[in-house]
Amino acid sequence: CSSDLVEVAIPAAVLNQISGASGPVAMTAAPMSDDASAKFEAAMAASASQDKNMKGKPAPTLAAKPLSLSLFDADGKPLKGVKLEQPITLTLASSADENATCVYWDEDKEAWSDGGLTRIYPNNTDGTPGVNKTGALMCQTTHLTIFGAVLGFLGDMGQVLQCSN
Repeated sequence: CSSDLVEVAIPAAVLNQISGASGPVAMTAAPMSDDASAKFEAAMAASASQDKNMKGKPAPTLAAKPLSLSLFDADGKPLKGVKLEQPITLTLASSADENATCVYWDEDKEAWSDGGLTRIYPNNTDGTPGVNKTGALMCQTTHLTIFGAVLGFLGDMGQVLQCSN
């Protein structure tokens, strides 16, 4: 998977929101190690091998190295469950397959989820909204956790639809 570019764009309103509630805060943004990425790949492969809807299909794979985003209060304690008023934009790679899906690691389900994430495309050089789906891998979100991009991901709604058939 590509890991040549990682950026986090945070609107000023979000900075005001998170610092106004508890005073100074620190945010960390760190790409996951190759070892951690391999563990996520193995978890996807194991899950796909047990999913009857995936029979005969290739297991989903990472399209970008996972990125961990965390907030800490002035005492260094992690802030949990922060819901951002405006989305932040994550650039996970300078280019990616148009079928890559933005996902986050749902710790409760121990699986990737696409809930609350939107893949966006870079603006054209004239500033108009982008439609080129082969550009940078950019995602918007209003929560913080571990993010990634997956090829071959059905998505939360796709999984629900397949399970209901």
